[in-house]
Amino acid sequence: MDGSTVKRSRSRPHRTLAALAALMMVAAACSEKTDPETSRDLAQDSEFECDTDSIVECAPDGTTLDDLIPDAPIVADGEPIKIGMINNESGPAAAFPELTLGTEAGVRWLNEEMGGVDGHPIDLITCDVKFSATGAQSCGQRMVEEDVLAVLGGIDLFGDGIQVLEDNGIPYIGGVPVSFTAVESPTSFQFSGGSWGQNLGFVYHMVEELDVERVSIMYGDFGSVVDGAEWARRSLIGQGIAPENINMVPMPIVTEDVLTPLTAANQSDPDAIIVLVADAGCGAAYQAMLEVEITAQTYWSGGCLEPTFVDAVGGENLEGYIYGIENPLEGPPPPWTSTTR
Repeated sequence: MDGSTVKRSRSRPHRTLAALAALMMVAAACSEKTDPETSRDLAQDSEFECDTDSIVECAPDGTTLDDLIPDAPIVADGEPIKIGMINNESGPAAAFPELTLGTEAGVRWLNEEMGGVDGHPIDLITCDVKFSATGAQSCGQRMVEEDVLAVLGGIDLFGDGIQVLEDNGIPYIGGVPVSFTAVESPTSFQFSGGSWGQNLGFVYHMVEELDVERVSIMYGDFGSVVDGAEWARRSLIGQGIAPENINMVPMPIVTEDVLTPLTAANQSDPDAIIVLVADAGCGAAYQAMLEVEITAQTYWSGGCLEPTFVDAVGGENLEGYIYGIENPLEGPPPPWTSTTR
């Protein structure tokens, strides 16, 4: 390839939405962890037992997939359908290989027990963007060359691959939107509000429940992350918080020194701090929290509940932290969440 963008123009069928939704449920379960202590307690208290490896035969009643699960396993044996997946599996930051592993597990389940998509097995083609805009574009081009029906989203900070998909009419479905392209492309269909939605939820909670007066927002100095932090700042101002009482603390998107920005965030004596870190940044931020005497309420992304990070500092040291886990809202959303860029 000469580095130019591969482009294709043709109509595309729409026949895999239920299967893709099931796949993204599996992947989401891998990316947004629950409290490991709570999970272990539930596992110990459960009376559920099954003597087979079949998910279909062991599936309990009352799940959201009840209408899709057959009475017995069905193996897909038709012509394969190509589905792509773009994800950042390696690199200095935002590496989430578990998203790909979860999707691969979901594909095996669909192909070996759920009959695939109308009898057609899914041929999953994965691509690691390797924390690079060039890598993201290369992944998008590969999906065009492979003639995939659609592409599942993992995590891609850059979004260059999504633009290639848009140019070629390939839907980009699900995942957590972290690039501008993921939330703005007309061919991107997301099940999440990303950091933008999460931050608005944090603001709603701190205004309605804590009646805050001073807030610090600590964030990685990277386009979409900066924009998400700015959404939070504007929303706080819209709720009557004085601009001078909002302390914006940028930090390098890739750094091992979280102590310095966390100390700066705490210097304004805030009532609440939004800590916009992910992946390895969670572990570094947890360690910094042990060194800084912080009395403010802190808010974190759900990805920071990764057991590796929690176990390293001890779950008891995270008592009272609030995490952004996406669940259905009860009742209508607050009217001020309609803030736009």
